[in-house]
Amino acid sequence: QMEKWNSEPLVRVDNTIHGTIAEVTKRTPDAEAVASWDGSFTYRELDEHACQLAARLMELGVGAEVIVPLCFRK
Repeated sequence: QMEKWNSEPLVRVDNTIHGTIAEVTKRTPDAEAVASWDGSFTYRELDEHACQLAARLMELGVGAEVIVPLCFRK
Protein backbone atom coordinates (compact mmCIF):
# COMPACT_ATOMS: atom_id res chain seq x y z
CA GLN A 1 0.00 0.00 0.00
CA MET A 2 2.85 2.41 0.82
CA GLU A 3 4.31 1.94 -2.66
CA LYS A 4 0.91 2.66 -4.18
CA TRP A 5 0.50 5.87 -2.13
CA ASN A 6 4.00 6.99 -3.07
CA SER A 7 3.97 5.91 -6.72
CA GLU A 8 3.90 9.47 -8.09
CA PRO A 9 7.29 11.11 -8.64
CA LEU A 10 8.19 13.90 -6.25
CA VAL A 11 7.52 17.42 -7.44
CA ARG A 12 10.05 20.05 -6.40
CA VAL A 13 8.42 22.93 -4.54
CA ASP A 14 10.34 26.19 -4.39
CA ASN A 15 8.77 27.31 -1.13
CA THR A 16 9.01 26.49 2.54
CA ILE A 17 6.26 25.01 4.68
CA HIS A 18 6.11 28.34 6.50
CA GLY A 19 5.85 30.25 3.23
CA THR A 20 3.09 27.99 1.95
CA ILE A 21 1.09 28.36 5.17
CA ALA A 22 1.51 32.15 5.00
CA GLU A 23 0.20 32.23 1.41
CA VAL A 24 -2.88 30.14 2.24
CA THR A 25 -3.46 32.22 5.39
CA LYS A 26 -3.71 35.38 3.28
CA ARG A 27 -6.41 33.79 1.12
CA THR A 28 -8.42 31.87 3.75
CA PRO A 29 -7.33 32.82 7.30
CA ASP A 30 -10.37 31.36 9.05
CA ALA A 31 -10.50 28.08 7.12
CA GLU A 32 -9.69 24.92 9.04
CA ALA A 33 -6.08 23.89 8.43
CA VAL A 34 -5.64 21.07 10.95
CA ALA A 35 -8.33 18.81 12.37
CA SER A 36 -7.64 16.30 15.12
CA TRP A 37 -9.56 14.29 17.68
CA ASP A 38 -8.64 16.82 20.36
CA GLY A 39 -9.09 20.10 18.49
CA SER A 40 -8.40 22.07 15.35
CA PHE A 41 -6.46 25.07 14.04
CA THR A 42 -7.43 27.67 11.47
CA TYR A 43 -4.80 28.79 8.96
CA ARG A 44 -4.40 31.99 10.98
CA GLU A 45 -3.67 30.00 14.16
CA LEU A 46 -1.38 27.61 12.31
CA ASP A 47 0.53 30.57 10.83
CA GLU A 48 0.95 32.08 14.30
CA HIS A 49 2.36 28.80 15.63
CA ALA A 50 4.61 28.43 12.57
CA CYS A 51 6.00 31.95 13.11
CA GLN A 52 6.69 31.17 16.76
CA LEU A 53 8.45 27.93 15.82
CA ALA A 54 10.50 29.67 13.12
CA ALA A 55 11.62 32.36 15.57
CA ARG A 56 12.60 29.73 18.14
CA LEU A 57 14.58 27.71 15.60
CA MET A 58 16.46 30.85 14.54
CA GLU A 59 17.23 31.58 18.20
CA LEU A 60 18.76 28.10 18.37
CA GLY A 61 20.98 28.85 15.38
CA VAL A 62 19.02 27.07 12.66
CA GLY A 63 19.48 28.87 9.36
CA ALA A 64 19.23 28.40 5.62
CA GLU A 65 19.99 24.94 4.24
CA VAL A 66 19.66 23.31 7.68
CA ILE A 67 17.28 20.36 7.59
CA VAL A 68 14.85 20.21 10.51
CA PRO A 69 13.07 16.85 10.75
CA LEU A 70 9.44 16.84 11.83
CA CYS A 71 7.84 14.08 13.86
CA PHE A 72 4.11 13.79 14.52
CA ARG A 73 1.91 11.32 16.32
CA LYS A 74 -0.50 9.45 14.12
